Amino acid sequence: MREVLAAYRKRDGKLLGWKIADFIDIISQYEYAGASLMFARLFKSITGFYVNDYIRQVRIMKAQEFLKGTQMTINDIAKETGFTTPNYFYSIFKRETGMTPASFREGTKESEV
Repeated sequence: MREVLAAYRKRDGKLLGWKIADFIDIISQYEYAGASLMFARLFKSITGFYVNDYIRQVRIMKAQEFLKGTQMTINDIAKETGFTTPNYFYSIFKRETGMTPASFREGTKESEV
């Protein structure tokens, strides 16, 4: 398990370059082996992040990209970034960024002008 995480770290040289799908694949492999707790502890010790916190952070960053660069609806962005409901996406986005998705989108439009 340590080797897998080390390989991913070397590939990008930074954690935020990892793909969520890669994590889900790795986690599911270790859950089947009955080692999800061990994986979570190892992940935290290597990265400094809890697995769920990291995944949520990556989802929010992807949502910010969609809000800046597309005309997708906020509901579509919520679905595309893996949030279970638009309301949950809205509350997590606001908690993590300090602004609503719509305010974030408007702020990026104003800074481009």
